Amino acid sequence: KDKNGNNFYFFSGSLGVAVIPLDNNVSFLTGLQIPEKNLTASDLKLIANKRFNYMEFTSNTVSFAFIEINSTNVNDLNGTWRDFVEGDSGTWEVNGSHLDVKDSNGVKVANVIIRPGVKRSGIVVDLVGGGFGVGVEAKALTFAEMSGTFYYQDSDDSGTCYGKAVVNGTNFSYADEYCYGTTKDSGSGTLELNPSVDVNNDGTPDINLTGLAKVSGENEYIFIDPEDGYYISIDMANGDLSIGSNKPLK
Repeated sequence: KDKNGNNFYFFSGSLGVAVIPLDNNVSFLTGLQIPEKNLTASDLKLIANKRFNYMEFTSNTVSFAFIEINSTNVNDLNGTWRDFVEGDSGTWEVNGSHLDVKDSNGVKVANVIIRPGVKRSGIVVDLVGGGFGVGVEAKALTFAEMSGTFYYQDSDDSGTCYGKAVVNGTNFSYADEYCYGTTKDSGSGTLELNPSVDVNNDGTPDINLTGLAKVSGENEYIFIDPEDGYYISIDMANGDLSIGSNKPLK
């Protein structure tokens, strides 16, 4: 926290998040640590022609998003992209240390930072029209990668809590250790890895969320980057958001 105890800063591996309460609301600032240099063709070879999944947050909605960055020749430092959920597509090009992403009409819609990783690449999407997304490369998770103790910050309309969650195979439990604006909570449940979701609400699962986990019987989804240790969980029903890590600062 900052010295006044109001703002919360979270760092895990290469991910940084600031959580700032604003008049009974919460503002999130996110970023990925990247080399202080321009992206090169060698960098792009580690991220091009991969699919990424992420959770996208705007002032009104929380949704799943998928983006595939394609390139037939990474030496050109540009290529095409498509979104699997919305059916959108467009182009991207390198702009210094990030990507400029444009829609099919050539209008810039996002700045994208991608951190090439050994196990998975991480991604932060800054939407030009407002909002952001945080996610990882779409590679299937295993329970061994999920297991561990995670320290989290959880926010909803009533307040903010800090606590600890323990994941052991398919089982998990959590307990708030400190809260303001709300009361402490605790619970337990089971996880499903790489679940499918009914995006268009027609009663049939149509998208596989490779690399994510789902709380069985609930509308809560979790993604984790095993390399950097960070995770984000979101309850799609009420917007309850948790950000945490199993790699505390030393």
